[in-house]
Amino acid sequence: MTFLLLPDDNQIYTIKIYLRLILYLFVPGIFIYILINIFNVPHLTYVRADKREYENYYFLYYSLSTVHFRFFSIFDEPGVVGSLSAMVVMYYRKFLSKREYIAFICAGFLSFSLFFIVTFPIIYYFSDIRYIPYQKRVKKLFTCALILVVFYFSFILAITQFINNPIIQFGIYNRFKWENGLIVGMVNNRDILPGFDESYTSFVERNEADLWLGKGKNSVADEFGASGLSYRISIYEKGILIVLYMLGLIILMHPWHRQFIFSLVSVIFILMLLFQRTLFFKIDYFSLLFIGSGIITKYAKKENSTYNTEP
Repeated sequence: MTFLLLPDDNQIYTIKIYLRLILYLFVPGIFIYILINIFNVPHLTYVRADKREYENYYFLYYSLSTVHFRFFSIFDEPGVVGSLSAMVVMYYRKFLSKREYIAFICAGFLSFSLFFIVTFPIIYYFSDIRYIPYQKRVKKLFTCALILVVFYFSFILAITQFINNPIIQFGIYNRFKWENGLIVGMVNNRDILPGFDESYTSFVERNEADLWLGKGKNSVADEFGASGLSYRISIYEKGILIVLYMLGLIILMHPWHRQFIFSLVSVIFILMLLFQRTLFFKIDYFSLLFIGSGIITKYAKKENSTYNTEP
């Protein structure tokens, strides 16, 4: 709420400072990332509340011993880097310098985030859609639909050709739901907890007050010994009313009357983002989405706005 009460220029300035701070922290992170993939580098052991152990390198880089090849930066999950980079690619193409923008793209790929890798071609393609004439926006929309159809069948053909490769099978094939040789959905691996699937199904079928109001914060961890990031966990803990409230905020913060096609694409992107990492109310996620999807559009062409000035 404090952030939202700031004048628009100050909100945009805050985002610019935040993105550059993260970018500067990528620099030592990349250096450490290279070192730990070559040498055995001394580190501290950080144990999270859920007992998961991480390697902490000089308080500037995290990693798990089994996935040194994934870029973590200062976060305890490489998927955070992938999600953050995806938001930058989608909304901040004209906000950062070309060098800064490319650095976030590189970080996204080094994180080996499946979400970033799969969505990158699409979100990059649409990243300039609010700055081009209306006719070109419509053309982009239909061109993308055609490309997606071609990509869908090409992707299926490529995956099935390498199905016997254990890395492809584990890292890509098993992440999708298959039916008659076609991809029909994503496997939700964010709430694989013993007993949760059955409890969630019963929770929804009963349709009692808890379904609308939720069972309360940390109820999943209390009942199942661990938690995760999943839309089902959000419904279980917060209830459908809060989820609908969140969806309402997402819709309202877009400039539908001025940028309908951009807003439509942006909402789809946010729903995909939150499906695999439900952190809408986390301050940095919310700020990046709120500014990127709405306010920044009004300032992009103002020569003297904070958008175009160095901090």
